[in-house]
Amino acid sequence: IRRMDHFCDHGQGMHKLTLKQEGENLSGSHEGLIYGPYPWIDSGVLDRIPPADGGELKASFSGTFFKTSSSHNLFYLHRKNLSDRRGKDGPFEAIFTATLSADGQTAIGQLVNSGGQYGTMLMVRRKALSRYKHLLESDTAGKTESAGTKKPGEAGVDDLPQGVEALEAALNEERMAQAVEMFEKLDKNKDGKITDKEGPPAQFQKPVWIRANINGDMILSWEEELIWQYNTQKKAAQADDKAKAKARAKKRPPNPAMQPIEDVPGLPRVLLIGDSISIGYTVGVREELKGKANVHRVLTNCGPTIKGIDLIDNWLGEKKWDVIHFNWGLHDLKYMGPKGQNLADPKDATGRQQVPIDEYEKHLQTLVARMKKTGAQMIWCSTTPVPEGARGRVVGDSVKYNAVAAQVMQTNDVAIDDLYAFAQPQLTKIQKKADVHFSPAGSKILAAQVANSINAALDGN
Repeated sequence: IRRMDHFCDHGQGMHKLTLKQEGENLSGSHEGLIYGPYPWIDSGVLDRIPPADGGELKASFSGTFFKTSSSHNLFYLHRKNLSDRRGKDGPFEAIFTATLSADGQTAIGQLVNSGGQYGTMLMVRRKALSRYKHLLESDTAGKTESAGTKKPGEAGVDDLPQGVEALEAALNEERMAQAVEMFEKLDKNKDGKITDKEGPPAQFQKPVWIRANINGDMILSWEEELIWQYNTQKKAAQADDKAKAKARAKKRPPNPAMQPIEDVPGLPRVLLIGDSISIGYTVGVREELKGKANVHRVLTNCGPTIKGIDLIDNWLGEKKWDVIHFNWGLHDLKYMGPKGQNLADPKDATGRQQVPIDEYEKHLQTLVARMKKTGAQMIWCSTTPVPEGARGRVVGDSVKYNAVAAQVMQTNDVAIDDLYAFAQPQLTKIQKKADVHFSPAGSKILAAQVANSINAALDGN
């Protein structure tokens, strides 16, 4: 638990706190009330609990983490308010001792505070909070019936059927038979639970059993077993789907645009550099220039300019190029999330463009300078339009990035193939809806324009 954003529940609601671990030492702070009070709590109980202060409560935490020989580690926390809100009774303090679950996502234990209250408290990591989202739903929060309460699932597996009956119905015959067989063998007193007193001790040390015991109480309930079987069944189905997709991909013929070509002796050598838009028009350009030029391309999606900076030497290789037709842009102007998520929502304040426009300009200067050393005639291909509804990009950003690129090219006396201006009037005919990519017919139309620009360079115009 190097760093944990935990949500903890006390009688009036759910609070957020942040903990850090250094060796065995724990420390942290209270971040505020995020939900509460719970609608089903009796008013008489609320009257006996100190107020939640509308999220203004300030408290510090200190404690100790205990590594155990089992998969369920322990920790101790001491909470002390930084402000005295209890008047003459002195500062409010509390002690929480808990067992960390095998998957490290939850902790459950006993809480005792200086106000005289005590009871069980649950702590949940931020990423596992979805397991307990029913606590935030006022219409279901008070329910205790198994059929109406969504139980916690294994980390990373969503959409669990709710309740025992739904889980039983969701299992296939093989999985259900495995669950029944194990419970008939180990549930000696037939109460729907398996404890360490009912089976061999080694059974309860197995990693599989520990992971199945979601709440870490060393008692495997029938519902926990069903959840385990359901998740295993789901993973198996996902693995099967992945294997089938892989098999289909193997059967699919390779993209001819991404295959190396053999040079026809005596013909000039042309290199295409670009992203998936250029991959789409590569074959068409080869057909247009058949018998006039050997049209090669970089055998990858060339992505943003930062990828070009890293790999341009490899892409250019050692052989002579007569013409280089190149583009970067759509991958530079697209938005990325704070953790590198691709095609993030541009309206999200935490996102940013993969290559901001000022860096884009500097990268183009570097790339143009490197390509000029080849002695090839260079053609800059402007970035094609971003249509309405396209994910992770903003309409009009191609214009801004193209304007910067045009200045770089004019400064370096590089020819421009204005594919943006060529495509813009006919987007509804050649571009996919709400997608930066083009239809096969659209890519052929772009190929004709690209071939014309290369022809002009080869003819010395």
